[in-house]
Amino acid sequence: MPGATNAIVFDADIEARLSRLEKAMARLLGTPLAPVESLPPGVWRGLVADASNLFGVSAAEIMADGRRFAALRARYAISWVSQEATKLSLTEVGRRLGERDHTTIIHALERAKELRGTDANFRRATDELLEGLLERLSS
Repeated sequence: MPGATNAIVFDADIEARLSRLEKAMARLLGTPLAPVESLPPGVWRGLVADASNLFGVSAAEIMADGRRFAALRARYAISWVSQEATKLSLTEVGRRLGERDHTTIIHALERAKELRGTDANFRRATDELLEGLLERLSS
């Protein structure tokens, strides 16, 4: 079966990512999620830089008003990761993503959840971003 090898490799990739994610979460056990005031700007810049690399857009494009598909997906991913790993308010996430309104972040979260369910590449990218953020928060 030609696709069987790909499925096995894909499953192994998922297992490896889950293992790293579980380890990062284990380091945070007993530690509350980072409140807004304790999320250093450098950690946020690292998240944006990681998204920039994963989605092939510049950090400036992520923060700008443009609607380029890759930049939108990067913003969706950053919004989702922010809500999964921190206590940042929607307003704060919007502010950090280029002065966007909280309703824009609500839309981004809805799109991110949809994409995570339908797009394996987007799911892997968001898992990788989440893992990176959790590692930064636990350092």
